[in-house]
Amino acid sequence: MAVERVREAGAVIERLDFAIDGFPVDAQVSGENGRKFLVLARGTPDEQTRSGLRRSDTVQKVGYMAGQLARCQKIPILLLVSDLPERSTKSGHYLAALTNDVWDVVSYRGDLRGFQRPVCQADVRHLL
Repeated sequence: MAVERVREAGAVIERLDFAIDGFPVDAQVSGENGRKFLVLARGTPDEQTRSGLRRSDTVQKVGYMAGQLARCQKIPILLLVSDLPERSTKSGHYLAALTNDVWDVVSYRGDLRGFQRPVCQADVRHLL
């Protein structure tokens, strides 16, 4: 679902399911101008109370991976998730703390505004 969402935004999928220095990456994408992003995808097709990044342990795990990837290479990281946490929750607090390691976070459900942000649509179409 995440890969299809990135394709819908106009990205070209360059690589799928690989690792950088032993850290797993779901996809590497690029756009018309050649700009690249690494994609880390988390979540579930079925909406649940604690799906996507609504679980603090899921944010901790993906945050660790994003932090390690940000330190060992220079390609910006996009998190594509099924569901976002409320900002006031522990998960929301943890996610906000990833600002220096993650370029942007876009949810598959309920985040049309996020999907339309420059990083997800214009950036993927024009700046990648």
